[in-house]
Amino acid sequence: MREKNLYLSIGFFILCGITLTFYYVFFDRVNIDLLNTLAILAFISLTINLFYAFKNVGNNIVFFTFQITFFTFLIGEVFFDLLNSKFINLNGLPPEAYKHSLLSIIMSLWFLLIGHYFVKRKIRKTFIDNYNLISKDSINTKKIRIISGMLYLICFIAQAVILKEKSAFVSTNGYIDYYSNYSSKLPFIFSGMASIYYISLYVFFSTLPSKKTAYPVIGMSIFNAILSLGFGQRNGFVLDILIIIIYLTLRNRIVKKERSKDYWITKKQVFIILCLLPIVISILFNIGNQRLGKAGSNLSTSEKVQEFFTTQGGSIQVIAYGYEYKDKMPQKDTIYTLGPLTTYFSQNIVSRTIFGFEDLDKNLLDKATKASLYSPALSYLLFPDGYLQGKGMGSSYIAELYQDFGYFGIAIGSLFLGIILGVCDGFPVKRWWSFALLLFVTKEIIYLPRAGALEWLSQVFSLPNFLALIFIGFMAQILKSTKLTDREINYTSKLNV
Repeated sequence: MREKNLYLSIGFFILCGITLTFYYVFFDRVNIDLLNTLAILAFISLTINLFYAFKNVGNNIVFFTFQITFFTFLIGEVFFDLLNSKFINLNGLPPEAYKHSLLSIIMSLWFLLIGHYFVKRKIRKTFIDNYNLISKDSINTKKIRIISGMLYLICFIAQAVILKEKSAFVSTNGYIDYYSNYSSKLPFIFSGMASIYYISLYVFFSTLPSKKTAYPVIGMSIFNAILSLGFGQRNGFVLDILIIIIYLTLRNRIVKKERSKDYWITKKQVFIILCLLPIVISILFNIGNQRLGKAGSNLSTSEKVQEFFTTQGGSIQVIAYGYEYKDKMPQKDTIYTLGPLTTYFSQNIVSRTIFGFEDLDKNLLDKATKASLYSPALSYLLFPDGYLQGKGMGSSYIAELYQDFGYFGIAIGSLFLGIILGVCDGFPVKRWWSFALLLFVTKEIIYLPRAGALEWLSQVFSLPNFLALIFIGFMAQILKSTKLTDREINYTSKLNV
């Protein structure tokens, strides 16, 4: 019965979408507020996705979180515009640009749902039912836990020092100058260790440590997330907190499989988080004002929440501006979707040393016109002087897919993304390294509404991350070959590393 109701909901939802799309294409000249209709349909589409995910949120936590970030970055501004003003703020753009944006958002939401449901339906027995395959008490897993825990301690210190340096720079020079003029004065060892901060953390998490061992490390990661607020990085803070909540939810799934009641996150804790959410959003709003040099306002908490979503929801403008400037992008024959990958392979220190590639990061103009990156190119077109001073628009996977492949690209790309989200929700915890990469992929992919379509690949499958995985595995083998007894390994792995 539940499956039948779900099919009926999806069928009705698709029928409404096809009807309104047909109306948009053929009867756009009729004098009705089509823009508002598309906005309402976009919100309804998102609500259906949230309802689908929330029905079994424990097994759909990644998809559910993605819908939250989707609302925050793509729909929040439009939603509160309609709620407060009864019309959408077009930000100086023609209505056609926002119609395109909303239609693209609706298409993406459809195909995200279809892709995720396909994965969960077709391979459920392979994934969900065989979720916990790691032996968390095996000697090899404990060795990995020891090595990754020690490595994380070093990386934690390096990351904290760099975050403090960035905060000091922003405090002295301003937030905008950070993007154009900041360069670390610390020895290379600090930036090198900080580059593997997340992978070392996720490897430690992947060994399924006990609460006694894991909670201090979780507390340390939250501490660094708070430090990142010092130089205005609200998104980094939110992503770090979200990935911790996702990890705790995944551990709950393992607890249920073991038929234990020792849950990692309880309903009471979730309720407390929801109660604290408006306060946290209000703080993030104040930080946003401070980094832009705005005077503190006397807005109420509810007004600050609305303003936060209004300012964060600017990624819909990226889609709209991308539609307007589609034929004016600096590189006509470039596939911007592949930009993060081609840039990574040509701009890393090994490629530049061996092949003599130009370092585009040193020149913002070259980065906008030669690097095949969508965000710098669009930002430079919109405000050349501001871009060269450090301002930017950000990106969105929807905008990039449309730029390169049109509406067909949005449909296929979103379908593929829905499949990836489904895999993240159901991937079996089989090997420590694959679980660590899964956590890293999850962190990056829930940010895609505000990032490039393939940017997550260059962030996750980077050379430092692979070297860190090899190092941890190699050191675990060395530990295995020493005369350290199993009893000593058991004792060491229980320490609060």
